[in-house]
Amino acid sequence: GRFATQVAGHSRNAIRQTAQRSQFRHFTDAGFATFSWVAVNGIDACPDCGDRHGEVHDEQGWWGDGPGDGGTLCGAACMCGLVPESYVAANQSLESPLFVGI
Repeated sequence: GRFATQVAGHSRNAIRQTAQRSQFRHFTDAGFATFSWVAVNGIDACPDCGDRHGEVHDEQGWWGDGPGDGGTLCGAACMCGLVPESYVAANQSLESPLFVGI
């Protein structure tokens, strides 16, 4: 019932956060220094994430304040990502929040 649904939600969020952190570590190990917040769900992104879309910081600037760290309305359920700034600059499709079908 309800407990199983909550456990599944927490597990899904933990897996997503682990994948995001692994991807971020891969980017930093590859030498990328600055990262842009990329919001998802288009115009339906949570207001905090929509406002952060395109915000750029280095690794230290995002530490503890990145997607899924709890600093947004969507909290641990955040599906946004941090992408190397140079990649975002080269891809105009990232100028507005992405739509991700689930």
